[in-house]
Amino acid sequence: MLSLENVKKKAGESEEAAIARWIGKVRKAAKSKALGGIVGEPKLDGLSVSLRYEAGSLAQGATRGDGTQGDDITENARVVEGVVHRLPEAASVEVRGEVVMRRSTFEKLKGSLSFASARNAAAGSLRQQDAATTRERGLSFVAHDVVGLEASYSAKRETLAAWGFAVAVPHERVKDDDDDAARTLAEYHRAVAAARGELEFDVDGVVYKVESQAARDASGATAKAPRWAIAHKFDSDAAVAATALRGVRVSVGKSGALTPIAELDPVKLGDVEVRSASLHNVATLREVLAGVRLGDPVLVRRAGDVIPQVVGGLQPEPVGRGDFEAWDAPDRCPSCATPTVRAPDGEKSCPAAFDCDAQAVERLAHFVSRRGLDLGANLGKKKIKQLVEANITRTGADLLELVDDDATLRRLEALDGWATKSATKLIDSLDQRRQRPLTLAAFLSSLGVPRLGKSTADLVARTAGSWDTLWQAFTAPDDHEDARATRTRLAETRGIGVAAVDALRAFALDRRESAMAARAAACLVILDAS
Repeated sequence: MLSLENVKKKAGESEEAAIARWIGKVRKAAKSKALGGIVGEPKLDGLSVSLRYEAGSLAQGATRGDGTQGDDITENARVVEGVVHRLPEAASVEVRGEVVMRRSTFEKLKGSLSFASARNAAAGSLRQQDAATTRERGLSFVAHDVVGLEASYSAKRETLAAWGFAVAVPHERVKDDDDDAARTLAEYHRAVAAARGELEFDVDGVVYKVESQAARDASGATAKAPRWAIAHKFDSDAAVAATALRGVRVSVGKSGALTPIAELDPVKLGDVEVRSASLHNVATLREVLAGVRLGDPVLVRRAGDVIPQVVGGLQPEPVGRGDFEAWDAPDRCPSCATPTVRAPDGEKSCPAAFDCDAQAVERLAHFVSRRGLDLGANLGKKKIKQLVEANITRTGADLLELVDDDATLRRLEALDGWATKSATKLIDSLDQRRQRPLTLAAFLSSLGVPRLGKSTADLVARTAGSWDTLWQAFTAPDDHEDARATRTRLAETRGIGVAAVDALRAFALDRRESAMAARAAACLVILDAS
């Protein structure tokens, strides 16, 4: 396995121009072979691994090493989530991908491990002498290519998914002969960078790959990297600056989680002025702000387009003399004043769900994001907040049920900064979304069910097959045989498991969640998963 070259801009050159220049070089290298398009996908920040299958059975797992020889990690690879032990067909192929650790898993483990990042934790955990230790670390495998299968790259992605592998999402496909191809890929790069904080795994860029296998073969490789693929990394030089801490406020997430946010004196990080930064949770806040007092200088870090984070204090007081050693989240939700509840891990959340404005805004923002209905370009968080506060919509179902009538348009036009153009644009985009088919995986992801990230939603969709089958499985009585069989099949599917099935069951049995999902589904054309 070779490494990848990186998109490099010449002096004064735009991202778009640099991408277009690479496409031109690939066309030249491929000679008479048509590229067939370009696929972009997230570049996961993990450990590159190759899985060799003989007659459909996993024969060996190895790291990339120096590109020609790596470490044999076969036994440890077998206990990594997402590594398929036997393919559905007797194929002799090599599946390539990344072993990664979910950001949520790393946050839970970092207190007991000495690794500085999720990538380092994944690499160290995979190289353990005892496979049982590797299993406990909660690693995942995400495939990005299969060698030995003559097909386009998109077809390879589909085959990998059908075999049971997770593939990197979200991805983008463009026609290489389209004048807007480079612009579309540059926009995709920016979109993934902006969404980094929402993804399950750390990503450090995106990768562009030629679709056609014939063009790949014709273009070949240099001694270090293939010519038919290139990485487009995010800003690798994280901006770090010192500024004064002025306070801590609490934000409410879509599931009600309370997250402390540091309020800061304005400071420039790269090209962005930062006034606030995440402190993640109570435990992180107490660790990062140990010995820090209001007004003290703190270090703030921002890499690429990730949400800024407080790294720590500068010359803080001795631990125990700061203002935050005993800090705790509030007893009442800062948005709706509902009494908060404390989870076993000590973190607090708001249980008000639909009745909490902050949660309604975050839920809707997730519902319309690229991972869901993909309406974000026409409906940003500021507009969503206006819709919620005006009680025009609180749920995804409310939004999809908005129709083009005088009463609706008047209510939308009355919102500050909207007028006729914005109101009509929203109604038109909703009408298009209702008519345009949506994948079952995207709809499941849009619902925001706990433990149902994008990759798990993909697996659930493929296993259940259709929305009707899935919904019956989780809303039918316990003694319904077909429903029980579907739930069992899902629970036994590698990559889904009992916890995700239980979360879906709890979601479907919640009266208000169930009604919202059913109403939303009735507004959409949801494709069966093949």
